[in-house]
Amino acid sequence: MWKQNFGQNLMQYFSLFHQLEAATEAEVFEFIVNSHTKPGMWTEVGRICQESQKKVHDYFHNTWSKQFYDSYEPDLNGLYTQITNLAGTQKPKVVVINQVVHKFVNANKAKRFHVISLRQKLNHHYDRQKGSCKPLKARNTNQTYSEAVDIASQLSDLMKNK
Repeated sequence: MWKQNFGQNLMQYFSLFHQLEAATEAEVFEFIVNSHTKPGMWTEVGRICQESQKKVHDYFHNTWSKQFYDSYEPDLNGLYTQITNLAGTQKPKVVVINQVVHKFVNANKAKRFHVISLRQKLNHHYDRQKGSCKPLKARNTNQTYSEAVDIASQLSDLMKNK
């Protein structure tokens, strides 16, 4: 229930603690992103929402605030093409992603994008292009350090012999 009233709860917080009478949720959003809010803001908003500080903070940044950003979806195919082309270079992934995002944001200065989610999408696409996989988890948690070093040494020797 608190999520449906989140914008109104933010407006209530600003009315109580900042004497700011915002007419719209968009004005509250602009105030938050364009100013330094009072320390403890998310704790107080959590009390109003009857939720934890972390939940309301994360909900604001990961969900609620996205309504105030411009969509990058129409440009994704072009961005994916750039990622694919740059993924074949020797540049590290972070450099490739930063380069594409920076170029895109600078080419669209009149717009405001949720850059964190854009980076996540591009990271995912990059990983698919490179065929990246998640690291394997150790199966034997009782393995001693010296046993692990011995196994690593054996693997190294095998790789040299290839």
